[in-house]
Amino acid sequence: MPLINKMLWPYLWGLYLLSAFFSKYYTAPPFKLAYRGWGEISVWFAFGPMAILIAIVSQNLGLHPLVWLLMPATGLSTSSILLAGQMIDLDADRAGGKHGVASRMGTRFTSVLYLLVQSGIIANVILLFICFPGNSWIFLFALIPYILIFPKAAGIIYKNHNNPDLIKQGAKLTVLIHVAFSFLLIVGFVIYILL
Repeated sequence: MPLINKMLWPYLWGLYLLSAFFSKYYTAPPFKLAYRGWGEISVWFAFGPMAILIAIVSQNLGLHPLVWLLMPATGLSTSSILLAGQMIDLDADRAGGKHGVASRMGTRFTSVLYLLVQSGIIANVILLFICFPGNSWIFLFALIPYILIFPKAAGIIYKNHNNPDLIKQGAKLTVLIHVAFSFLLIVGFVIYILL
């Protein structure tokens, strides 16, 4: 018996091909998504909804309405790293013709967008807590990095939005938030399933 239901294979192949497309054409010609202002959307989509859909399909799980609540957080988390990186690489991106948010809208706007993206992750986890039945309080542990690390990262990025050298420290903290958040969310789901 195959691990993946044969009826789901076309969907899985479609998702894999779409993943390959985003992976290759984020910067490669002829599409160069990041150079045309589509980089942020493609990163969010590839690391958010597509990643969750690949996991769902490859495990023969149905598209339960609660699955839709899982889709934004992973893409938003990756997008926050991208936004911090864009503020660091602004001069090189502009010189190379890359049209990310920072290049198009400036670093002040990007720093505010960074804060909104991070706030979206927090709201997403709170919705998981509210909407999932049973012992969903365990998901709130994923917010620990937002209590302990995010205030410092947010302050650095917002106050120093136009100083790439100082933003590097905020970007490092953002990666740490991402790793800790991802780990705690995964552990939370494992515990949730076991409870």
